[in-house]
Amino acid sequence: MYKRWIGLLALLGLSLPVAADMSVRGKEQLDHYLAQLGQHNKMMLSVALSENGRPIYANQQGYAEVESQQALNADTQLRIGSISKTFTAVLVMQLVEQGKLQLDWPLSRYFTEFPNSDKITVEHLLAHRSGLFNFTNAQDYGLYMQSPQSQKQMLDRMLALPPDFAPDEKQAYSNTNYYLLSLIIEKVSGTTYADLLDTQIIQPLGLKRTGYGGKITPELNQALSYQWQGQWQRASESDMSVPFGAGALVSTPTELNQFFAALFNGKLLSADSLKQMRALQPGYGFALFPMPFHQYQLLGHKGSIDGFVSISAYLPEKGLAITALSNGVNYAFNDMLIAMLSAYFDMPVRPPEFVKAIDAKDMDLQRFVGDYGSSQLPLDIKVFIDGEALFAQATGQGAFPLTAISGREFVFEQAGIRLAFVLEHDKPASGFVLNQGGGAYQYQRQTK
Repeated sequence: MYKRWIGLLALLGLSLPVAADMSVRGKEQLDHYLAQLGQHNKMMLSVALSENGRPIYANQQGYAEVESQQALNADTQLRIGSISKTFTAVLVMQLVEQGKLQLDWPLSRYFTEFPNSDKITVEHLLAHRSGLFNFTNAQDYGLYMQSPQSQKQMLDRMLALPPDFAPDEKQAYSNTNYYLLSLIIEKVSGTTYADLLDTQIIQPLGLKRTGYGGKITPELNQALSYQWQGQWQRASESDMSVPFGAGALVSTPTELNQFFAALFNGKLLSADSLKQMRALQPGYGFALFPMPFHQYQLLGHKGSIDGFVSISAYLPEKGLAITALSNGVNYAFNDMLIAMLSAYFDMPVRPPEFVKAIDAKDMDLQRFVGDYGSSQLPLDIKVFIDGEALFAQATGQGAFPLTAISGREFVFEQAGIRLAFVLEHDKPASGFVLNQGGGAYQYQRQTK
């Protein structure tokens, strides 16, 4: 839900063979690839692909609960984070079709207290063009996210955050937008978000393992989430009153594929409403991201909440729906997605490459601490020590741990990030090279 380091790598300029189901070779390659991730504690996950509404592949690796060795299976519910926003956008568009809501209605019809509420429209909220500050980026977010919160408490926190920019000036991803849309849905429909979700989407599609999340209960075949710290350690567990319609849903890969196939095949919205959802402004529609792969462009959403990482997307030209839900990531999620698509198109699947971590306890981590900037990227990066570990945090992003692989190189495998620091004698690092997604970006230490 909250982190945006992860994105599907654009691979352009090559033509792909036409896939009709998955080949035996594709399935075997993907089976082997995912098994390697599981066996090396690189990822715990559940994945599925479908074509024209027909399941063609599924695989699970790892545990719903590590402590009891309860294995993930195809029906295990996982939190899907910001993929929830696509469900929320559909509910909004259904209310528009029913004449109960209009895209040009201002936020002030429902919440006059917000700055610029008379200029922010429902459409601005859907397309992340409101300018409202993302409440999950606030400094106090981590202090309350695991405790139940009333809607008034959440609204008071959002109202205390000044806007980032004027409405429709630009686009910036903000969970505040979809929290407010969820409240508007309740006001307009006269029922709870969860109940409307059930009557308008879950029941019509016959979904059995999708819904509004609550306290995670492994005994009900629900997955806990984990972070890798030499072994799988239990991650935080956000209370679902906090993300609301911005990230509170749970599902399975197969059912998310059903949802996206239904959406793109006219079972949830009219053709005109879907066209509005798909219109990119510039790189985000109404809860739909473009995800390029060779000459194709999938549309879908991704999510990250606690230790869960997720993505679900649809390729209209092939009727292909693809979903990967993970409750423990210690590897580049993007690489795994490329492997899934490569297997579907019967392309060679590159085996996963694992880096070997070294013990950093005897390293002088203080040499790397500092603020760094780049002329190549608009993101500044702060490197700091928390406990006994080194962390990095980019502007507007969550902090992530750095794993040492040499005396000057650190990685964050989940997002495919490698930092190679520039060191001279015993002096502090003067900068580093950030490698991600095939790009190399120079960063220099900033002096105050």
